[in-house]
Amino acid sequence: MKSILTIFIFLSLSFSNAIKKSVLNYGIAIVKADLIVEGQVSKISKDNYEFKIKDWVKGKSSDKVSVNIWKEWTCDERIEEHKIGQKLVLILSKADGIGYNIINDSTGELFIQDDNSIKTFYEPNLSSNISDLKDGIKMFLKAYDFKGSAYYNLKNKEERYFVRLIEQNEIDKMIVKNSFFEWMAKNLKYYDIK
Repeated sequence: MKSILTIFIFLSLSFSNAIKKSVLNYGIAIVKADLIVEGQVSKISKDNYEFKIKDWVKGKSSDKVSVNIWKEWTCDERIEEHKIGQKLVLILSKADGIGYNIINDSTGELFIQDDNSIKTFYEPNLSSNISDLKDGIKMFLKAYDFKGSAYYNLKNKEERYFVRLIEQNEIDKMIVKNSFFEWMAKNLKYYDIK
């Protein structure tokens, strides 16, 4: 009986670890994105929504794009249900079919609150406002690039690292100027920077 209980506990722990969300660093998401935009939901259908763009932070597109709705699951739930007029910043990649996919599901869907603060699933205590966030993203794109695939793959031993595009003293100045950039720069400590 003890053996069966031990096996059950071991299997339970193994399976619970297998269903954790694969978190993608915001720096990687930003560099790998085809489009980063601020705007609002203008029409909702079953599998996608139309997004009216107010500002392009990275990339260019028409002023309305189709965004595929990602599927929620146990470890990655949407903060709020979609509604017409909902303000968001989206980190997007081109879909194989029509429109765009949100990068890493909840990671790339940032909710703009009434006070212009940002609410995310991945980083619920993010203290940035919309202006700080957009400026921080632009600074990050000037300061860093990322080489390798966005997601780590155990089978493929591909090298993944950030490349510093400007001198460290310029990055240090950006850190002082912008809290979102500072937060992203601190999260690079887990990666090689060349």
